[in-house]
Amino acid sequence: MLTIGLALLLTAQTPAPATPPAETTTSAPAPKAPVVTASDDVFDEGVSAFDSGDFETAAEKMWHYIRGSEQTADHYEWAELYLARSLLALDMTHAGVEYLYNVARERKRPELLPIALSLLEQIRDRRPYDEELVDKDLLSGTEFGSLPPANKSFVEYQQGRLDLV
Repeated sequence: MLTIGLALLLTAQTPAPATPPAETTTSAPAPKAPVVTASDDVFDEGVSAFDSGDFETAAEKMWHYIRGSEQTADHYEWAELYLARSLLALDMTHAGVEYLYNVARERKRPELLPIALSLLEQIRDRRPYDEELVDKDLLSGTEFGSLPPANKSFVEYQQGRLDLV
């Protein structure tokens, strides 16, 4: 019994072997992909694909336009809206809602706000969606200003409902 206790005491006092240091390789970080500037042709191809019902190609073109453009590009918000609509048509609801959220939240093109809100209302009524993003962050926390009557009714109802919670 003494030997067991002595063995435990000795192992407790013996310093644990040093853990090997974290890997210290000096390899260079992976190079970043070059930023490709998207042209208006990419946007136009995306619109054509959307209009013809080819939502996969439309989503791809719009994504490339957004990725390759500054947020101040002429068609940036339109590309986000087309991308959202394409993703929704492909049953990628969460991704589509993310882009509709961007359009509605940023409001760089006010004429797109009623479209984005109408689509969000349709999604809200028919499909699962990100309640935290749409209800709490966008609808509850935003003053939209002047809206068409249908959008105004939707927003005011949702804001009132959320105020009660």
